[in-house]
Amino acid sequence: MPVPIPSDADALQRPPDAAEARLIAGAVAGGIAPAGGLTSLQRVLVEALIESMTGFVVPVARVPRLDPHEFATALAVRNQQFRARMVQFMLLCSLVLVPLPNEVVRQSC
Repeated sequence: MPVPIPSDADALQRPPDAAEARLIAGAVAGGIAPAGGLTSLQRVLVEALIESMTGFVVPVARVPRLDPHEFATALAVRNQQFRARMVQFMLLCSLVLVPLPNEVVRQSC
C-alpha cells in the first residue's frame, strides 16, 4: 500500500536529525547493496553524502538495513522533494556498480 505524501504545509521541513540520518543511511545501504554487500566505493559515497547532507557522521556498517516499505513509512512526514532526493541518492550510489546487477535495480525501485 502506497504511503501518502503530505502537502508542503504539513510536511516536516527541518533537516534530518541524527536518528533520521542513521535511518536514511540504513535504507540507502539496503537498497543499493549487491549480493556480496556494499562495495568500498558505495560505503564511502553513502557516508560522505550523509555527512554532507545532514552534518552527521554515520558509519554505514553499523546501521540496520531498511526495506523499501520501511523506508517509505519512515519518510511519511517528508514531502515529494525530499523523497525525490532520496531516490537520487540511491541512484547515484547504485550507478557506481559496473555492471549494475539486476538485483540492485529491483531492490532500489
